[in-house]
This record gives sequence, structure tokens and C-alpha cells, in this order.
Amino acid sequence: KNIDSQSLIWEEYVNELDGRHLIELILDVLDAKELELVLKYLTPIDTLFMEKTHEVKENLWGKENESKNNWNRTKNWYYYRAPQWMIDVSNDLQRLD
Repeated sequence: KNIDSQSLIWEEYVNELDGRHLIELILDVLDAKELELVLKYLTPIDTLFMEKTHEVKENLWGKENESKNNWNRTKNWYYYRAPQWMIDVSNDLQRLD
């Protein structure tokens, strides 16, 4: 199967977001002390990510996956953000603002 480079970049990007989702799942089971320690390191990284990306109208994994996994814009915010260059080359992505 022939896959274009745009598809590969998209797949790589959303796979990286899955890594952030795994961190979110871990945060849900940490006690208060552990959570405080992890957030000390995670918060600056999340802040930088938010500064370098834009909120988009749709979940990057699509409506079906959003529904199947009970993802929402508040808890799973990282699945609703993309860098400007990705928005520029995509026919499907639209900034929310």
C-alpha cells in the first residue's frame, strides 16, 4: 500500500498524543503526593505544548474514536490541538478560534 508523507506525519503525531493519553491514565491512579511530583515536571511540558499548538474543531482521532473512548475536550485536551503547519497542510483540520 502506498502511503503519502502527509499521512505518515499525521499518524506519527497522533501516536505521540497517545503517549500523553497514557500519562493521563497514570495520573488518575496516583496518590496526592505522587501526583504533585509528576505535575511539577508535566505542567511545564503541557504549557509549552499548548503554546506551540492551536485548538482544533474536531478530535484528531475522529468522532468515532472520540465516542468509543469517551474522550472530551476538557480531560483529553491534547487530542484537540495541532501545530499550525499541520493545520495548513490538512484539508480536514480547522482552528477553533
